[in-house]
Amino acid sequence: MGYFETILTAHNFEKCPEYLWQIRVTAEEYANLKQLLARQIHIYNRNCSNRFITVRKECVLYIAEFWRREYHEGPHSVQMILDSLGIYVTSELRDEFYESAQRGLKALDLELFEGNGGRRYLDSMLYQGGLPMKLVTGSENGGVWDRFTRGLVNRKVDFEELNLGIVASQSKCLKDYCNQLIIGVESAQFMLMPFYCQNEQDVWYIYLQELAKQEKIRHRQIHPYSLGWEFRIDTVEKKIYSKYVVEGYQNLPEAFLIENRLAHVPFFSVQVRKNGQAVDTFDYVKNFCRYPVVSKHPYADGDSISLFLHEQEKPYITDYLDTNIPHLLYRKKDGKYELGNQIGRTDSFLLIPKDWYIENETSFTIIDYQWGNRIIQGIEIPSDFIDNIIVKGADGIITFGMASPLYWTEMATSPLYIPDVIEPLYNAENSIFSLCYDTDNGKKIRGRLTFNSATSGRQNGLTNLLMEKYLQEPLILMGILLHQ
Repeated sequence: MGYFETILTAHNFEKCPEYLWQIRVTAEEYANLKQLLARQIHIYNRNCSNRFITVRKECVLYIAEFWRREYHEGPHSVQMILDSLGIYVTSELRDEFYESAQRGLKALDLELFEGNGGRRYLDSMLYQGGLPMKLVTGSENGGVWDRFTRGLVNRKVDFEELNLGIVASQSKCLKDYCNQLIIGVESAQFMLMPFYCQNEQDVWYIYLQELAKQEKIRHRQIHPYSLGWEFRIDTVEKKIYSKYVVEGYQNLPEAFLIENRLAHVPFFSVQVRKNGQAVDTFDYVKNFCRYPVVSKHPYADGDSISLFLHEQEKPYITDYLDTNIPHLLYRKKDGKYELGNQIGRTDSFLLIPKDWYIENETSFTIIDYQWGNRIIQGIEIPSDFIDNIIVKGADGIITFGMASPLYWTEMATSPLYIPDVIEPLYNAENSIFSLCYDTDNGKKIRGRLTFNSATSGRQNGLTNLLMEKYLQEPLILMGILLHQ
């Protein structure tokens, strides 16, 4: 049994996993691996001229581990890897090592890329280690890697600026490493990180946890405005009244002002519009508005609500309430309702539009309600209800329950400015669709992303990924009902 197999056994693997980073090699094992390869140059085998051929799998593992643990600058080369062993490197030795590593990669049947007219063995082996953590956790503030890492903890993975080559953006290994890192950071579980952590005092783990906290604060600072809906349900008259609610900060954070180029504007206005017509205007003098920034007015089916900053032609926020799909509401202390899942914690209400119906057996009474100019069905859900409600429509099924988070998409782009057109129009090819969910206490959480789709043409891949990895229940995605 070679040392590679010894490591696999120690980590309860019967065979090599899909990616080498999944082994989670310890610091002691890495040190032993380094010593093994350094000693290998003194081993003579008269039956084979290549001194590393008997440790070819160990060569691949070392390359991957070196990349994650030690790489910090410079072009990718076999020379830099052998230099880390602390040995005198000849061209002959370098060729032997690289040949053995290539054979090891093939023997382990690991991801191998092709590009620039040939196979990219070295990059394929490096990326088996995941990300170079010295760059991820030690780059200067505002640098390329710092921006990448901050995006990473916000579930926005973008390899383009890193200049790692086309292989990086194609690497499923790197993408899955990033996803696992995000899971570990968000769950605050060091054992879920994609590298070995002995405990919560691991320096990489601590750095990423602190960065995630900073980014949550920054995210709130650069998103001081919100748009939501409020409902009043009259169970006597069987009527539903709805309002849109735009709220904002009176004192705007500096991060938001810089982000939107307002830091040096002494006076500016923020305007709320309904269907293109101004409804409320809030004036800021030296970044402060002297009255509460709240715009709350009746909302009718089909209304489009937008918020505009200063003299910008494109809205900062724009949205509408889709009344053709079921909506789950929860009751607030003042008796009004908001969108969100609080089943089992407080009284809730389920709105069921035309062509949708409850599929499973329930004891609820379905009642017709007047909502504006339309009739919609609704059911009251008591706070002690702990079961599921399955609603079925022409396109599929949605399950509402305590353990069924609500999903929706948010689009990172700006509407096209077209005079005399009220409804927002978008260029799909320049849009990023982000899947969000509401698992924090059942309340709606913006910016909690699971995947980004750069163009609408990638919806099928997005659907498959979500179904395979993240979803236990169906969801509404970009107006399309997905179901298992």
